[in-house]
Amino acid sequence: MCGGNILKLEGGNPMEEITQQQDTSLSSAAERVIQEGERVRVRVGDREVAVISLEDLEFLEGIENDLDLLDALKELREAARDKKLIPWDQILEDVKRSRQADAV
Repeated sequence: MCGGNILKLEGGNPMEEITQQQDTSLSSAAERVIQEGERVRVRVGDREVAVISLEDLEFLEGIENDLDLLDALKELREAARDKKLIPWDQILEDVKRSRQADAV
């Protein structure tokens, strides 16, 4: 599915309006994604973007979320090993003391 399909859009200034030719190219890319299930590269000036299906996007976001969770678990494990964790009861007591001090 992933290939060298590259559509070139002239210009590339992100603040410019999309020309009719660019709109046609973007529509063509979207149709190829919808109809053929392709992943299409679109060149805008000297940069490229990908047009992908929502399913592919959700899959990639799921992978990103999983990697974030693994990083968080790694940090927690290291904090526990290095005894850098603060017990929940201590946090609650600190918040209570802080609120009492603010009330005075």
